[in-house]
Amino acid sequence: MNLLRKTLVSFCCCLIYITCSAESSSNEDINKEYIRIYHITPKHAYQFTPQDIAIVKKLIWSSLNVLGQKSSIAGEIAKLGKPFEGGEVLPKKFFSPIRYGEIFNYHTFEKKREGNKEIFIKGIYGSQISKRFNKKYWDFAGISLWNDDYGETIHFLDSDFEEFNLTFKEKFFFLDLSPKDQRIYGGGEEKYIGREICYAIYRFERVIGKEEYHFYFCVNRENYDEHAPYPNKWGNLAIIRVDDPAPDKSRYKVVPYKPTTLPNWGK
Repeated sequence: MNLLRKTLVSFCCCLIYITCSAESSSNEDINKEYIRIYHITPKHAYQFTPQDIAIVKKLIWSSLNVLGQKSSIAGEIAKLGKPFEGGEVLPKKFFSPIRYGEIFNYHTFEKKREGNKEIFIKGIYGSQISKRFNKKYWDFAGISLWNDDYGETIHFLDSDFEEFNLTFKEKFFFLDLSPKDQRIYGGGEEKYIGREICYAIYRFERVIGKEEYHFYFCVNRENYDEHAPYPNKWGNLAIIRVDDPAPDKSRYKVVPYKPTTLPNWGK
């Protein structure tokens, strides 16, 4: 009886070992492949999802909160949580003021399995925030799919634009701008100059109380639709705060005034 029991135990252990070895071997045979999203959008091999749109919207709202002095960059990152990252960019010179910051997200657009291969389609959505026109407060945010050289960050529906209470003002063509303005509205990089990835620019305004923001959406030549009311497949968004906000008093220590008496030098 004891011999039979030992034989059964040995057989079960051997079976478990073989099964685990097979699973381990199977896992080792799986290859992982990473594809950058901006390599396949020119081929129209990917359809943006509501999850992608939600991330871009979060970046826009967080950028507006920073430009509106309702929150700091660090505060917005903490509110968004993982996988959002970023912060204020320290200047190279020690005593220079901080003028740049960023909020970004390492985003997995799609994960799929093909045979023994796992394919990950990845990219980085980001907002680069700066004190571009005024050294006292954040007044500029550039939102895009980083490293994209095609000019398609997201596909917004008309309702996605309406969520931000935007009023259309004008449309103009990128190559009609001066080189300085091309860098501002086209993404801030020289590679945009003379290329077709920012063919047309739509300007909208958002006015909330005394706050006024201008939204500049870039559209590449292929996605440009002359009759569309919105730049649905846009590639770069520049948001500029154009009013002069009041100082953020929360950043300053208020020292109460105390009158002082000068010594009486006549006595």
